[in-house]
Amino acid sequence: MQVNAAWQWSNFYSAKADGKKLIKLNLDESSIPCYQGRSRGTVFKPRKGGVVEHNLPKGKRRKCLTLVSVISDEPSIQKHMPQILIGNCHTFLKREMHLLAASCNDTLILIRCALHACCLRLRAYVFRQKSAWVDAKLCAVIVHRLAWALERALTPFRDEYQAVLLLDALPAHLSILVLDALSACHVWPLVIPAKTTWALAPLDTHVFSPLKCAIQEYFDKARAELVHGDVCMAVFVTCIRHAIDDVVMGRAWARAFAHNGFALDQQGVSSDLCVATRNPTPSIPNGAPTLSQIEACLPRRSSEKAAIIWRRFLQGARERPSVVTSSRPDVVSAIRSPGRAVTFGKTRSQTRALRAITEGARCASLRVGV
Repeated sequence: MQVNAAWQWSNFYSAKADGKKLIKLNLDESSIPCYQGRSRGTVFKPRKGGVVEHNLPKGKRRKCLTLVSVISDEPSIQKHMPQILIGNCHTFLKREMHLLAASCNDTLILIRCALHACCLRLRAYVFRQKSAWVDAKLCAVIVHRLAWALERALTPFRDEYQAVLLLDALPAHLSILVLDALSACHVWPLVIPAKTTWALAPLDTHVFSPLKCAIQEYFDKARAELVHGDVCMAVFVTCIRHAIDDVVMGRAWARAFAHNGFALDQQGVSSDLCVATRNPTPSIPNGAPTLSQIEACLPRRSSEKAAIIWRRFLQGARERPSVVTSSRPDVVSAIRSPGRAVTFGKTRSQTRALRAITEGARCASLRVGV
């Protein structure tokens, strides 16, 4: 029932587009270990005992980054999609941020999560929070950055396209802040049901595995060229950038969306997915999904979020809240015009940092190289 509800949701968007071409997007997060060591291959063990291993502190071996990746079924737009690396204050050191930003390109963005925020250049930001994982506030900022990238890629044909963003059922993706950001940016959400992302999310089924293999290969090459074998964070970010350019930006992902049932009215669904869903010949209507079907795609006790999604994006209501209240008292986002969010923090330095992320991307044409 959950899979059929998600597919009907996709078919309804195709029928609702009114002649516009749908652009399917998928956004998801994945953890990237900073130490990519492995034991495969030829290992020469010393004659007098001992274990052959890279002697690194436990803190370095356990250190991880969060990669927020976005793919599109349109190859011409894929090269503009932002890829975001998030690390905490122990992973991205303050004194190294300008060096790390120099390792990025126009689509790879760094976000350093720290308790004290400050403004940096366009390719690297500091966000005021303790964890490096994605929460509701940071996810809303990423949605605005994605909308700006779409506007830049589709100019002057923005009115001929409609973006649909596939999200999993992570509670941060379904917060009021994110739903308001999607409304302001005129992006339609499509929630992949819980416990089905392994089979339905294109990033999980087609992207993350080859991407992590490519990161491992670039890491091994960089490590082999170093005398001490310790890959610094700037070199590791460069390895991730090369892997993203080869795998994420260098391939077309329309077939991935079709294989997972989000294109061609489920005519291109893979045989493995048909067996997994026990539906060998899926025949899904294109009518509007009911409120119960929307609730089936969302986590438990999300009836209020389901009603908001159904009313805003499926019923066609023009609901645009003027002020968005956050569950966190130190942040309030006020949506003053479509596609633009003005974010206010607890302090002036935090306000400047949040505005640099949500609105600073609009000044890309005036960007100064870092």
